[in-house]
Amino acid sequence: MKAHKVQQSRGVADAEESEKFNLTTPQAGIWLDWNKGCDPSSYNICNVIPFDGRLDVDALWRAVVQADRENDALRLRFSNEDGEVTQSFAAACRPTDFSVIDLRYSDDAEAAAYREIDATRTHLLDPEKGFLCRHRLLRLGDESYWWVRVYHHLVCDGFAGHLLADRVSEIYRALRSGDAISECSFRSYRDFITSDARYSEGKSYERALAYWKERLKDDRTVTRFSARADTMASRHTQFPQSLSNAELDAINAAARTCGTSPASLMMGIFAVLLARMSGESHPILTLSLLNRIGRDERNTPGAFSCVMPFDINLGTHQSFSELAKDIFTRARRDVRHIRFGPVRMRAERLGPKSLAGGGAFFNSLDSMTPLDFDGVRAKRMNIYNAPVNDLGLVYFVQALSESENEAELIWQYNASRLDRETVEGIAARFRRLLNAVITDPEQDIAAVAEIVTEDLDELHLSDGDSLLWEGEQEQPPMMPPSQLPPTDKLHERQLAEKIKKIWVDLIETDDIPADTDLFEIGAHSLLVPRAQYRLSELIGRKILAVEVFEHRTINALARHLMRSAGQGVQPANRLAGVLETGPQEAVEQLSRAATLSDSPKREHGAL
Repeated sequence: MKAHKVQQSRGVADAEESEKFNLTTPQAGIWLDWNKGCDPSSYNICNVIPFDGRLDVDALWRAVVQADRENDALRLRFSNEDGEVTQSFAAACRPTDFSVIDLRYSDDAEAAAYREIDATRTHLLDPEKGFLCRHRLLRLGDESYWWVRVYHHLVCDGFAGHLLADRVSEIYRALRSGDAISECSFRSYRDFITSDARYSEGKSYERALAYWKERLKDDRTVTRFSARADTMASRHTQFPQSLSNAELDAINAAARTCGTSPASLMMGIFAVLLARMSGESHPILTLSLLNRIGRDERNTPGAFSCVMPFDINLGTHQSFSELAKDIFTRARRDVRHIRFGPVRMRAERLGPKSLAGGGAFFNSLDSMTPLDFDGVRAKRMNIYNAPVNDLGLVYFVQALSESENEAELIWQYNASRLDRETVEGIAARFRRLLNAVITDPEQDIAAVAEIVTEDLDELHLSDGDSLLWEGEQEQPPMMPPSQLPPTDKLHERQLAEKIKKIWVDLIETDDIPADTDLFEIGAHSLLVPRAQYRLSELIGRKILAVEVFEHRTINALARHLMRSAGQGVQPANRLAGVLETGPQEAVEQLSRAATLSDSPKREHGAL
């Protein structure tokens, strides 16, 4: 049995300011990944705050409404006009979407809660119309509640989520006590948009460019745990493990011994595990870095995080403590130059393979300020950060009170590539490595790594017929260009020439070899929407971002468009018309033809 109560704040948010802004560097990367993915909800980030005690639901709702109104990132509206992606500020944020759902009468309240969380997270948000967040308060018992928070990643990262939760708790306490609500300390995301746009004009830009040229010169694809064939589909699953207080104390003590941070220590263990299981002594993983340089930015809700490749060469260090200290030092250098951002790196043609992402990742999250809801016990639960291509580890530490901390190892993985049993096996090996390191962080890396090699064959990490999931079938091979009919080959060459002209203009170069990866010679996040628009005009149908990413050379894209035309996506004879008559006239022909072909057929009983 479920009772559903909806509460919405009053106000309108349709009026927009006329000024348009470019996306910030972190937003541009998110926009690119979000648009190339198959799941539109893939960047709905979600966390849960469970409450244990007599919660004042009305006070919580009022606090959530006020905190969201104080966050100007929630007033953003995004648009894509002719391939130009911009954002603007509305006069106010949308009315707060806040619902209370009573699960006390469910047979299994916790299982029902997880189903509601999944439904809440995967229900689409709409950045273009300003629907950027939602809240659900699930009541599991008389004094047990889960506050579910979903924000689009374009306007919120993990750190911003902590800022917003702290502000809600501050307002809640004031409402409960009857005291005046303190002035909000949030800074404006508009300020960051402005400063990020001016960044390339300063001297720090050239210094950062020189730094990243050296840093990314060893450009390789990100290392993976699974050797299964890549797929655009991602089934995000997670496997959390709690760390005891004794283990957390031992981790902190070992980090002090190494002269490093606990996060760098854990990242070093993860790197050793990845190296041994992948067979690469110099693996590359991805690491989430906060682009919050100053005090104001650390008080600004919004999207600031960037995902960066991070290579770790185990062969250059003898002891594990040396490795952990090196990771700490290099990560701090990266943070000092992170304002440059992956989008600018791609524009400067740096690291196209490693910046493509995917593969193994490590993320460290901490919240060392306890949540204070006027005596109601509260904590944070990490549910979903971003899509996962392979396998990654989130090391999450939070303060529950002034004297009590909690830590988790959250294994997040793509269930289309790794099964639960395999992930549990990898997690068990990580725990063995962890125990060895905290016992003696000065021991040789080789001795630590030997722990991982036992029974590796038991883990299902490689490709093979036995590893195909039920219902998964291999795709038939493409018809090679040499076997295409002569007319189609002629049209394909003509199409390739037109595609080449588009990319030559976008990348601003003199020539592009037809079999060169476009993303290795200058294609990047902000160019993809423009390419989509111009290709769509050329072909006469909408071109998806995923088509551009999966067919990364001029010849590959031309071949794909010809092949899809033959399969009915765009009839081949109509596509030939585009090549022979010119794009504008052909688009008009295609529009008229589409109108006729889409008309209902009376003989089929459609009317």
